[in-house]
Amino acid sequence: MKISWIIPVFNSGKFLSEAIESILQNMPNRCGCEIILVNDCSTDAVTNALLEQWRSSPFVVLINQARNGGPSKARNAGIAAATGDWIAFLDADDVVAPDTLEHRVQLLEKYDEIRWIVGDMLETREVGKHSQLNNFSKATTDGEELSPSLFRIGRPIKKIAGWGMLPFLGAMMIRRDLLEKCGPLSEKLVYGEDIHFCLVLASLADMYWINRPVFHLRRYHESMTKNHLRAAREAPRASKFCLKDPRLKAVKKEMRWHYAANLRQSSGVFLQSGKRLQSMFYAARAVFWSPNDMRSLKALYRSCSP
Repeated sequence: MKISWIIPVFNSGKFLSEAIESILQNMPNRCGCEIILVNDCSTDAVTNALLEQWRSSPFVVLINQARNGGPSKARNAGIAAATGDWIAFLDADDVVAPDTLEHRVQLLEKYDEIRWIVGDMLETREVGKHSQLNNFSKATTDGEELSPSLFRIGRPIKKIAGWGMLPFLGAMMIRRDLLEKCGPLSEKLVYGEDIHFCLVLASLADMYWINRPVFHLRRYHESMTKNHLRAAREAPRASKFCLKDPRLKAVKKEMRWHYAANLRQSSGVFLQSGKRLQSMFYAARAVFWSPNDMRSLKALYRSCSP
């Protein structure tokens, strides 16, 4: 078994080495491993120096993009270069949770029908303080228990769409044949691109859920997640993109709900930032997509109130 880890890199600084080391320190010796770093035109001197340093590692493949294209394009470049049987993703500022790779490999060896395996995560908002989000409690109740830590959810697209939160790319390992069937990540989205990707996967294969955190999502430094206004503009686009994909017809109703919810949330962000006209615009769109939802009407009322 060989696992290809794909890490898009853009000005990640010192976090990059921690991400790479979290893989190498936990990778079972019996598995082949390659870490594909896709440099998306980083301008930070520390990041570029680390990329050159890691280039000499026998486990690392470095790809330098000709122009900055965003995380989806970088991940797709990594997928195209990958030679592993399994593809795993990790952001350059996150880390694999200790002692979780051996566990995942054991499960893959025991259940050879697995094509897509996912786990929970720990969120870190302050250095040294971790909290398990535990937004996926329904994964255990919706799934068939195969072992104390593994659950199988058959063709889970409608169930996942109803959870209110989708598994993160950093928590996934995907077998190459499934990834080829799914196709690349959408390069039209710069935020929430994993939403569409995850739902397409869920329409194609059973999901095997590990009921334990497999990576640490770090949010205590400046990132796009903290760029609230940009996120407010971009987040609704992912749900609308899903609405237009015929492969996701089974969850069109749920995607309308998600789209309206994202519009309401964006409206609130703009209102708090003093951008009342933008707040009204997003709230009005929420009403259009969910005219019978009082939450959308209340969002519009708040945006119009002095």
